[in-house]
Amino acid sequence: MSLKNDLVNIVEGKNDATNFAAQLMRIVFKADSANKAKLRQVYPNLVDTVDTFQTSGKQLDLPYDSEEQTKPQIVLTVLNAHIPGCGKPPGLETAGRCYTAYFENEELEQLVFRYDYELKRGTLWHGDYNWEHPLEVCNGCAPITLGEEEDKWLQLVWRVAKCQ
Repeated sequence: MSLKNDLVNIVEGKNDATNFAAQLMRIVFKADSANKAKLRQVYPNLVDTVDTFQTSGKQLDLPYDSEEQTKPQIVLTVLNAHIPGCGKPPGLETAGRCYTAYFENEELEQLVFRYDYELKRGTLWHGDYNWEHPLEVCNGCAPITLGEEEDKWLQLVWRVAKCQ
């Protein structure tokens, strides 16, 4: 069965379609653009079906959104190159309105920078300085001595974060 069947039932005024997709489709018909955008992140086919019908009258024949389509996909996984004595790595995931950047050089020194737009604060994690002790970054500077390559990287990601 496809979303088209639910769409046809709704358009024809049949209320016998009580499955989850049909109920959600009724909500999407009434949703504003901001809420449609949120719903599209989880139910792209369903929202596209409604949007297409509302704008052109065309009835798309798309499949129901699957869990695989809507499940968040990993973009980057980085393994810790430091010994256990350097502490537990931060294990960061995407969070709200944040900018996150990763650095690794030939010596396997690893740094992670995150700028939180809501808090207006930059944080640096450095494996050589113990992952468990994040450092506050102010004006692109960290309160530790960095190598030239690390320092240039931090200055760059700070400028990128502040341009948002």
